[in-house]
Amino acid sequence: MRTERCKLTPQWITAEFAAAEAARDSRTVPCVAYGGSTVLQENWNQGLHYLKLSMDPAHCHLEELNSGTAPLTRGHADPNDPTATIGVIESAAIQGGKIIASVRFSQRAYVEPLY
Repeated sequence: MRTERCKLTPQWITAEFAAAEAARDSRTVPCVAYGGSTVLQENWNQGLHYLKLSMDPAHCHLEELNSGTAPLTRGHADPNDPTATIGVIESAAIQGGKIIASVRFSQRAYVEPLY
């Protein structure tokens, strides 16, 4: 079996928080959770490929994000890491081809520097 290796440049999908619109008393902050970025990925089935998620409302199922219980985590954090969850996603909607979410940061001490 022939093995090929390739080195990918770092790829980032980040949330853009609207800090000026933060509600200090409830610790909620609006953010762009997904802005339509195309990222280069590699996986076993497709190898190298570009991924861009559809923002067509017929393709997006936001029920879990609107449940008020979806975790807000530090990236693709280890689910066994007790400090991975930093809050919850309270709601999300598609607006202008982006997913706009309202997130609530935890009051735990280790989250304070992030908030």
